[in-house]
Amino acid sequence: MSGPTAGGRPGQRIHVVLDDLDRLAGAGRAAWDRLFEAQDALANPFCAPEWVETWYTHFTRPSQRHLLTVWRGDELVGVAPFYRDRVALGPAGVAHRLTLAGAGQGGSVLESPQVLTAPGLAREVVRAVVEETISVPEGEGVDWSEIAIPTGAGWFEPEWSYSTGQPVAFYRSQMVRASVVLPVDAGWEATRAGFKRNLKESLRRSRNRIAKDGRTWTVVPRTEDLDVHAVERLLDLHHRRSAHGASVQHADAYASPARQAFLRDLLPRLGARGRATLLELHVDDEVVAVQLALRAPGVTYFHSSGVDPSVWALSPVTYLQEHLVREAAESGARWVNFSPGPNVAKLRWSEQIDTHHDFAYGSGGPSLRWKYSAFAAGQALSQVNHAVSVSTAHAAPARVETTTAPAQTSPVPPLVVAPPTPGRLRVFLRSHGSENLKNRPDFYDKTTCLASLVRAAEQVAPTAELVFLNDGPLPAARERLMAGAGEVVQGEFGSNRASWNAAVRLARSRDHGPDDLVWFAEDDYLYRPEAFAELVRVAQERPEVDYFSLYLGELRQRDDKFPVDDWVPAVSTTSSFGVRRAALQEDARLLMLMTYTGGAFDHTTFLTLAGRYPFTARRLRRDLVPFGHHAPDQWARHVTRGVVRTALGTRGLRRPSHRRTLHQPPQDLIAHLETGAFQPSEGWAELAEQTRAWLKERTEAAGEQSA
Repeated sequence: MSGPTAGGRPGQRIHVVLDDLDRLAGAGRAAWDRLFEAQDALANPFCAPEWVETWYTHFTRPSQRHLLTVWRGDELVGVAPFYRDRVALGPAGVAHRLTLAGAGQGGSVLESPQVLTAPGLAREVVRAVVEETISVPEGEGVDWSEIAIPTGAGWFEPEWSYSTGQPVAFYRSQMVRASVVLPVDAGWEATRAGFKRNLKESLRRSRNRIAKDGRTWTVVPRTEDLDVHAVERLLDLHHRRSAHGASVQHADAYASPARQAFLRDLLPRLGARGRATLLELHVDDEVVAVQLALRAPGVTYFHSSGVDPSVWALSPVTYLQEHLVREAAESGARWVNFSPGPNVAKLRWSEQIDTHHDFAYGSGGPSLRWKYSAFAAGQALSQVNHAVSVSTAHAAPARVETTTAPAQTSPVPPLVVAPPTPGRLRVFLRSHGSENLKNRPDFYDKTTCLASLVRAAEQVAPTAELVFLNDGPLPAARERLMAGAGEVVQGEFGSNRASWNAAVRLARSRDHGPDDLVWFAEDDYLYRPEAFAELVRVAQERPEVDYFSLYLGELRQRDDKFPVDDWVPAVSTTSSFGVRRAALQEDARLLMLMTYTGGAFDHTTFLTLAGRYPFTARRLRRDLVPFGHHAPDQWARHVTRGVVRTALGTRGLRRPSHRRTLHQPPQDLIAHLETGAFQPSEGWAELAEQTRAWLKERTEAAGEQSA
């Protein structure tokens, strides 16, 4: 059908037309383009004509399309691309709904369905669309309709569902699509200054790592030249990212041939209009990472990405994202949208959220009530099952290391490509600003201990990840050293138990591969430079071992059947130890609960892990029957502890297949700096002096570099 083309005036009545895709995409394309480019506030790239037209073509039949255009006089002020979708209700039969292009089939590709509206008219346009679709003529075979309303367009007003003249009329908020957004309208320098400290430090560390390699790399943006070959590279790298076992599991959004065909058709069309850019990272003429950015007025939107697993350790996708953030800020854009689904990786950039609310509404006969109720119940169950499956597959949202992009693409520093390894070392150091009353050697101080850990971590390839969990404020010098070496997590825990449990939860929640090695560290240990390198070597050579100690301490017993220069099984160790990621996932709850048993919980923890009952009958009896052993005001405390010990001790009676193994080195690779807890003859005082000299040289070099 033909429709109005242009020129409406304020004050004219808004009306809705059931339009034809061929007409709107043909003779009406100019008006549709103008409406898209007129978006204000947080513009939506999925409202572009190319998205709607291509999605309709690939995922609907002409008879399913219900394309509404909204007019004020002869001015186009809204486009609502609905389609008729069949919904299975299980034993209740089937229903049909009107929903926006992007919902249902192909919905993970078109991520934010929305009605396109003229500036200042969002509420009026949405209301007109709802009035048009709440009572679809019986011949259309539609039971209810669904619409997405962005924050700037207000809310579904209950009055819109009143006075339909039908026995049943309703509306319901179904779901919320939340996206992390970053304002960049203040320019690049102001945007960068507002980054969180851990993000800034991650970007700086990445620059330093990249600068050490001699390879040639380039960032290549493809917009007008975004052709089918570029799309194929995106599809390939996206699939390889989804198959990368050492990362959080990303589903392959384009596993189906239909979605691949859709992308091959869509992206070159968007690129030709300047509405999509595929940013490629080239290393020696090979594309190793890609990030698809969609464009809308004042907005850069991060869509799909892909990466070669061989460069995963560099977080190249985050590098490309920072390049795009800078470009957006310098080009006068107002926002960067990180796409729906806030998680740790996205929230590092910004904590500002934009929301789209999905509403269902309809009116009709009595059957509408039970049809929609059956659908809503199934939808809720599906959402819960999805959340459970995601939670089961990933302990927490993805954590992404960040890298940085240069101000221009030439000259450029090299790219470091880490070789594949069986796993990566992740170090979690718990630290406190104060000291306890333990006896310490003359050469002890926590800054030297920290420096020795950082020094040892730098000997590991690929580079170890360092996370510093601080209980309260620390001296400035120590905080600077931490910030320059890894991620700083600040907290107020107040006890050894609380900080330990926080460290276990944090390590369990991070995006680590099952073969990664986690090292829990305390802040009063001195590390030999080779300590972590030796730990990684032994972990790779002995895949059957679950836990590792670098410290013999007071427990220096050795079984004569083992060579004196080899790693051997150990009974227990302290709270500084290594554990494989897979074992940590299974044992985390026990590791935290054992802190409630009191006393030397680290020793009893390892006895329990090994399948031994950690408490003697005499110790349990003195707790459970405290009379005559403890003061009356302590009875309740001891009885409680006895019950806890009895319950947790039984968990030590594990099946043989669940018992853990702990190995220790032939000599201390770290020293617990308490008098009597280490061997002075092993040169620890000299090592402390060498570490201080290393730290001084490192600090001076950093000062020269910053100058």
